[in-house]
Amino acid sequence: MSNKVAIFIPTYNAEKTIANVLDRIPPSIKRSAAEIFVADDASKDNTYSVALAYKKKYKLNNLTVIHHTKNKGY
Repeated sequence: MSNKVAIFIPTYNAEKTIANVLDRIPPSIKRSAAEIFVADDASKDNTYSVALAYKKKYKLNNLTVIHHTKNKGY
């Protein structure tokens, strides 16, 4: 039986920090994680676009970026 790891990163107005947060995930974990989720909770900045650009730049097929159109709060 193999263990699977998923990483969930909730965000709100994090366009200046989301790339740094993703960079802090160790490369071995970033490559082996079953899924990395970035959930943008209706940010008023470009958090969603920055996270999508990160996915494309680093070719992370296991990175899923979700954008809520309405803030869901806690």
